[in-house]
Amino acid sequence: MFNALLEKMAAGMLVSNLGTPQTVHDVSYIDNLTTMHIQVAENLVEGSPCCGKPYFCVDDEKMSNFEFFRPVIEALGYKFPKLWIPSWMVRNVFIFWQWLHWKFNFPRPELTPKELDKVCQTHFSNTRDAYYDFGWRPTGTYEDYMKEMIPWCQEKMAQIKANKNKK
Repeated sequence: MFNALLEKMAAGMLVSNLGTPQTVHDVSYIDNLTTMHIQVAENLVEGSPCCGKPYFCVDDEKMSNFEFFRPVIEALGYKFPKLWIPSWMVRNVFIFWQWLHWKFNFPRPELTPKELDKVCQTHFSNTRDAYYDFGWRPTGTYEDYMKEMIPWCQEKMAQIKANKNKK
């Protein structure tokens, strides 16, 4: 997810947001995902409520999909786009572009219609069962995760720019 964002930023393609600012999502920091897997595995014993049950692992901090990236965008010296383009305005463009891709081997669209839907529609999960069944809690907060991600993104962006300058 971050690799794609950084590549688009380096290419000057960060010009707008899609959908509306009211669209909210939840995300899963990798430490939360691995912690939950370990905790579920440790609780897979006879009689446990974990047996045969699916769980959602999310950070329990719902936010705009685009606002999620704001700290990274700004830490890298880019301006967060102010323009919001409603998904209905570009959906048919992506459908047609995808058709051209399949039919005539055009370059892959920047977003497939399905990816556009995922980005522009509110969706989130419920971790309540994980809380009750085996005491799972997120390992930190959004701010904690961003403090870890920003240095990685800065290093990755430097690599992207260095590789771009070599070409």
